[in-house]
Amino acid sequence: MDKQVGYEVAGANDAGQRVDNYIMLIKRGVPRSRIYRAIRKGEVRVNKGRVKPTTRLSEGDIVRIPPMSCKEGASEEYKLAQGQAKSLKEKIIFENNEYIVINKDAGIAVHSGSGASYGLIDQYNQIFDEKIYLVHRLDKAVSGCILLSKSRQSMVKAQAEWKNSKTNKIYHALVFYDEMPRVNKIEQNLIGKDGREISAVTRFRILKKSGKVLLVEIRLDTGRKHQIRKHMSSIQLPLIGDDKYGDYRKNSEFVGEYGVTGLMLHAYKLSVYGTKINCCAEYPGSLKEAIAILQMD
Repeated sequence: MDKQVGYEVAGANDAGQRVDNYIMLIKRGVPRSRIYRAIRKGEVRVNKGRVKPTTRLSEGDIVRIPPMSCKEGASEEYKLAQGQAKSLKEKIIFENNEYIVINKDAGIAVHSGSGASYGLIDQYNQIFDEKIYLVHRLDKAVSGCILLSKSRQSMVKAQAEWKNSKTNKIYHALVFYDEMPRVNKIEQNLIGKDGREISAVTRFRILKKSGKVLLVEIRLDTGRKHQIRKHMSSIQLPLIGDDKYGDYRKNSEFVGEYGVTGLMLHAYKLSVYGTKINCCAEYPGSLKEAIAILQMD
């Protein structure tokens, strides 16, 4: 355990970052509860003043960090993640001086919070000496391409591409159907965090068919929370394994007949035009298995 108070000077990459996230990157492995307690009690200070977790840093700020141990209250989940972290290197499918794209496994949250005490970013910050930033998000249950950046400047640049629709996001999914769809474009407003309606557009095409299951390729014009799952369900093409918007009876029958579980949604391809990123992520084992069993090969 560190026995002395430490002081860090926020650099250009840290400008605009929340102080809680800044400390989590520096004190890797220290439980979140310990960090928030230190902030609440005034042990963490910026330019000698007390701060809130949401306080944003500026370049040149001097951050006081109290002694904290990685072992204080470390959860079993964190210990497990430490052992698994190195294997995540094998998931890298693209890397340059600014960005990393990995093929995320289903079941891994991209960051801690919202019920997950340890996420992908936390794991990667155990591997790399440099700070890693999350450019966008994928649902915990979704596998495939996710983009990380090596600096805040690179993160902001890529996120600007996202906002200006200068990205190409392609998903592959298995869906149930009773009748072949008569449309290939879904324009249906969704409800945002503020309770207001926001526009959402999803395009898709059928790749393969087997019985009452389709393998579809999906392109997003917009990126709303659970957009694919909501839109496909709205036109009676629910995703297999979707326990929130899908068909419970059909999901249960599918698992019983084929023994394959999990959400059959994979972020297959990601292109970010201003960054020269253009890569594909191999299907996860569950999706491969389902396609093989359904004889869609």
